[in-house]
Amino acid sequence: INDAFGESFGDELLAKIADRLSQRLRETDHIGRWRSDEFVILQSGVRRNDDAAELCHRLGEAFAEPFHNAGKELHLSASIGITIFPNDAKTPEGLLKNADLAMYRAKKAGRDTYRFFSAEMNAAARRAVALERELRQALAAEQFMVYYQPQLDLRTGGIVGMEALIRWNHPRRGIVRPGEFIGLAEEIGLMAPLTAWVLRTACAQHRAWLDQGFEGSQLSVNFSPVQFRERGVELLIERVLEQTGLEPERLDVELTENAVLGNDKAAQACLRYLQRLGVRLSIDDFGTGYSSLSYLHRLPVHRLKIDQSFVRNLGREKNDDVIVRAIIGLGHSLGLRVIAEGVETEEQLHHLVELGCDEAQGDLISPPLSAAQFEAQAVRAPLRLASCG
Repeated sequence: INDAFGESFGDELLAKIADRLSQRLRETDHIGRWRSDEFVILQSGVRRNDDAAELCHRLGEAFAEPFHNAGKELHLSASIGITIFPNDAKTPEGLLKNADLAMYRAKKAGRDTYRFFSAEMNAAARRAVALERELRQALAAEQFMVYYQPQLDLRTGGIVGMEALIRWNHPRRGIVRPGEFIGLAEEIGLMAPLTAWVLRTACAQHRAWLDQGFEGSQLSVNFSPVQFRERGVELLIERVLEQTGLEPERLDVELTENAVLGNDKAAQACLRYLQRLGVRLSIDDFGTGYSSLSYLHRLPVHRLKIDQSFVRNLGREKNDDVIVRAIIGLGHSLGLRVIAEGVETEEQLHHLVELGCDEAQGDLISPPLSAAQFEAQAVRAPLRLASCG
């Protein structure tokens, strides 16, 4: 909110939130602002967990109605963490730490909810601290790798590109998939250097394969909303393309709908800059994010990527069939190519071909491959899927 409307707006809003919360407290309860947009409430005379839970329900009611500030209407929610003295801790520092852990667990569970502290949260926090330390060391020790998943043309059965996917070659755990560390990397500010490394490594590798005669034309690199809002990301992309010698039209930047929408003028300016360079843009996980489709003719999009949640039940769930058919029809009517991700069965592939989908990727076609595996299987002996022809 501070980024969108300014710090003074945020301070005024926090005062209104504090006022609403105070109205729902007993005279013996105490409230104070803790950090940024966080408040601490001290409730005495709690005999059962239900007493604290009842307070959480009352506090939640404070957010049932929208807040109005400086002519703006805002719908807010609260995540609440609860810790009990002396069961959980006997010092103010311990209680605050426990409440913080419980609050973050509530945030992960969704909006407008609460969680009680448990000993398991301490163990999880220790694991997170250890993972953060290992993650920072991994970047310096060059433990990350780029894997490549082929993308096939469903009309010709030939490779038309690949998606670059990061993997962590952990010294003890082996290959770690991004779902286990990307969230933490974003929280601790490592996504910018990680993305720059993936982009540079993948572009240089693709240039080398093209020089060997590989015909697959597109390299897709995924950028998260956090990464894409980093200042100068468009200049980073331009610089990497210049350094590696990869033509801009061979790079496909994948973004989710939420990364490019709303009133983020900086993001839209970045997309226009990339368009002028010749870089392509794909909308990843299409159909799972924004509710408005007006951005499709406002932004320089060239491809839609159907989320695997819709692909998974193709041929078995009528609603998913209808959604996939609609996405393909919408894309084609706008002159866009459409690719399906997460293709794992022949049945899914058959339905995609019947529906006129342009491209596909997934474990049925090929799992993500190391650079050496990709070179052996796709560059020297090009993959083809006979059933697509």
